[in-house]
Amino acid sequence: MKTHWKRALLLLACMGACAVACTPAVTKTVPPDLPRATDAPLPTASQTPDPLSSVTPHPLTEATPAIVIESYNPEPTPTPPVPAVGVPDAAISIYQPGPGSQVTSPFQVAGFGGPAYKDRVHLRLIGEGGKVLSEGVGYLLVLPGNAGRFYSKVPFIIDHVAETARLEVSTYGARDHQLSQLATVNLVLISNGSSLVYPAFLGPEKLNIYYPQEEAEVSGGRVLVRGAGWVDADVPLTVRVVDWHGDEVGTAQVRLDAPGIGQLGTFDVEVPFEISVPQWGRIAVSEPGTDIPGLIHYSSVQVWLEP
Repeated sequence: MKTHWKRALLLLACMGACAVACTPAVTKTVPPDLPRATDAPLPTASQTPDPLSSVTPHPLTEATPAIVIESYNPEPTPTPPVPAVGVPDAAISIYQPGPGSQVTSPFQVAGFGGPAYKDRVHLRLIGEGGKVLSEGVGYLLVLPGNAGRFYSKVPFIIDHVAETARLEVSTYGARDHQLSQLATVNLVLISNGSSLVYPAFLGPEKLNIYYPQEEAEVSGGRVLVRGAGWVDADVPLTVRVVDWHGDEVGTAQVRLDAPGIGQLGTFDVEVPFEISVPQWGRIAVSEPGTDIPGLIHYSSVQVWLEP
């Protein structure tokens, strides 16, 4: 009896195991187009990270390539002269270096002038305080007795790194050998470095004498001098009567009648003079310097003086 029960229980156990093994497994699938709850939200265009912002720059070392930035220096342009209607061209003019140029030693000078005694052009470089730093002679590249170009080199030595200076260029009369015309330009002298040279135009005469004219006769002990020009500072002009030997025999001062500094104006003054014998002489008008002693400009006409 017991044997029959054991067989029955064993048969039931085998039938249960077979039912479990033969039942197919059921799996839950998720459609691929539906995100799961654990998935992160899709990034939008505004949320897209910038790859450059996430990059940490490397520290600068000796191996880091250097970036060289060159300074830009514009090409120098000629300094325009003061517009002048009815004023003739300058009797002597400096083309190079122009006003405000920065020069090293020696520097090239080019200009126009003449006629002059023995076709010579005299050059002087005057530093701060009136000290003459250099002087020399150049020559007009023309046939004798004519006006033309001149070229020269001016050496100098200064004690400081830089110094302001004034370059004088002058000519002397062929008949009396006296100072005839003088022009100047303000410069910056440097002991070392690169030059920065500005050119200039052949402009109108800075101080022109309209009356008396060249080789006019002047007598009676007084002469009326009229002219036009402009000045660099609020200073009076000096009008001189000079005899054959270059001595001053009469002088007067007059202020330019102009709208302002650097603007074209006129001057009119009567100058008394005294001589004992008839002779050739000069009527000269000059503008004095302010920061550096000396003359900024000098113009003259040769006249026949009578007592």
